[in-house]
Amino acid sequence: MHANGKEITNSILSRRLEGKVAIVTGGAGGIGAATVRLFVKHGANVVIADINDEFGLGLASLLSPLATYVHCDVSMENDVQNLFDSTISSYGRVDILFNNAGVLGNQSKHKSIVNFDVDEFDRVMSVNVRGVALGMKHAARVMIPRGSGCIISTASVASVMGGMGPHAYTASKHAIVGLTKNAACELGRYGVRVNCISPFGVATSMLVAIVTGGAGGIGAATVRLFVKHGANVVIADINDEFGLGLASLLSPLATYVHCDVSMENDVQNLFDSTISSYGRVDILFNNAGVLGNQSKHKSIVNFDVDEFDRVMSVNVRGVALGMKHAARVMIPRGSGCIISTASVASVMGGMGPHAYTASKHAIVGLTKNAACELGRYGVRVNCISPFGVATSMLVNAWRDEDVDDENGEISFRPPNDKEIEKTENFVNSLGILKGATLKAKDIAEAALYLASDESKYVSGHNLVVDGAVTTSKNCVNL
Repeated sequence: MHANGKEITNSILSRRLEGKVAIVTGGAGGIGAATVRLFVKHGANVVIADINDEFGLGLASLLSPLATYVHCDVSMENDVQNLFDSTISSYGRVDILFNNAGVLGNQSKHKSIVNFDVDEFDRVMSVNVRGVALGMKHAARVMIPRGSGCIISTASVASVMGGMGPHAYTASKHAIVGLTKNAACELGRYGVRVNCISPFGVATSMLVAIVTGGAGGIGAATVRLFVKHGANVVIADINDEFGLGLASLLSPLATYVHCDVSMENDVQNLFDSTISSYGRVDILFNNAGVLGNQSKHKSIVNFDVDEFDRVMSVNVRGVALGMKHAARVMIPRGSGCIISTASVASVMGGMGPHAYTASKHAIVGLTKNAACELGRYGVRVNCISPFGVATSMLVNAWRDEDVDDENGEISFRPPNDKEIEKTENFVNSLGILKGATLKAKDIAEAALYLASDESKYVSGHNLVVDGAVTTSKNCVNL
């Protein structure tokens, strides 16, 4: 009887929001997404409101039918009005509003009160304060007639102390506390409660990550996943078109910097600009790399020295430069995480051209040595060795056509779905583990693990993601 009673009690406690209808702004990532998941777990119907349609729709699909998505820029009253109108149309009421949408602002434009950027100041105040006020306004309109309701807003420790962020951000978070107190005084007589939450640093949000080779393939998948989990991500690449496009899609949590990782001036600029914008670097994902022109590496007897040097310059020199400049900014902070993309070619032969295989073995060596040096400063260093992922680099390398006979260069046009499927099928034919296909997002998940506190005691490790290929084969002749 006691056991049954305990089960009933636990069941009740696990569904604390059964039948409630909640709106969560900024609900597509970070604190907002975590709240959406928890509200759904406790039985609420949740409307996710955000400007990031891709992640918002993805989360809603994952939690359907208890979660839906509405595009909403909280600084625009028409959007907020539509958010509440559509929620009322679907559910008939709103019980909870979590005003969570907010922006930190561009710190490089807020370094000093003497010369802050007025337009950037206005933008931060518009999202953080106007957005919260509009949320309260339209929530109150639907809650007052029902005689009940709950409005929660995300403030910050910057709402109770100075020096925790840019001037606009700190002012905005103090303003949220003021709005909360005033609205609570007004709405209490109608049974509507109004509160705010002031968190200190949250692990998944506000972390700053650099992803080199971030414009496509594994890099782009990692950028998307890091942003989904609340990080500010700097995309570094030489492909300006794709890099700028991805940054625009994921704005304001992603920005782009042109960077050839083999050039120290470019790497120095990458870190300088990141520090200027965000004040720190928490994560470096050294993902940029090249396979090399296979026609010039067929045999050790006659490989092309210039091409060998080019591959080593990008794959090894580039990783070493990334580690160097990351260490310089992480050591003073006493923490940080450096991840590099190696390959199964780092643990076995025959998986690629000679320069490529040598470079990937070198990355493992760099990882182990750097982990030994930087561990005393709280900086973790690891690498990931994936089996074949059907990225543009691999598909183009194995493409039979589009080779210029004059110089042997491969045409790097984007692969189509048929070519990707063909490549994946070939990789699967070589693999040991059946029933699964390795995707770029799987390597992104591995990078997320190594970047998070879940791997807080993992350093100097080469995480092999290969479906057991390297456990059973020492050499593959591709």
